[in-house]
Amino acid sequence: MAQDILKRLRQSIKERRCALMRYDGQQHIRVVEPHVIYTDKDGTVLVGCFQTRGPGNAGTRTATWQLLQLRGIESVFLLDIEFKVRVDQGFNPESSDFQHGLIAIVETAGASSRIIRGNRSSTMLWSQARGWLWGVGSVIDRVLSDRGGDPHDH
Repeated sequence: MAQDILKRLRQSIKERRCALMRYDGQQHIRVVEPHVIYTDKDGTVLVGCFQTRGPGNAGTRTATWQLLQLRGIESVFLLDIEFKVRVDQGFNPESSDFQHGLIAIVETAGASSRIIRGNRSSTMLWSQARGWLWGVGSVIDRVLSDRGGDPHDH
């Protein structure tokens, strides 16, 4: 199962696609933009991602940088929503943290130009998709909450 999760995360990074995931037995779902997978100096496989929905993002639309242990990721589903590389929000592909054992990393060359060159309708679709995703997350949180407490308690 861990190999399937790693395979999906690598695909997410390669294609710059958002992913839904469950982490560490928590009830709620996270929406993430995986940017890097690497092994730290202790041999732990980490996934560096910007989280756009889930614990810690309640009531805000600000993406937060998360380091998640691969072994804690229980499931991953890829979304048909592209993300842009967040170099402007602090992602550094040259970070010394990644030098112990880089497994996968987003390509930054031309990353912003690919989004900027998109036509107006694709930009509008992206905006609509993000709005839809926020709404779906709220509905999922409410359903899970109705089935046994606040999903943000875990």
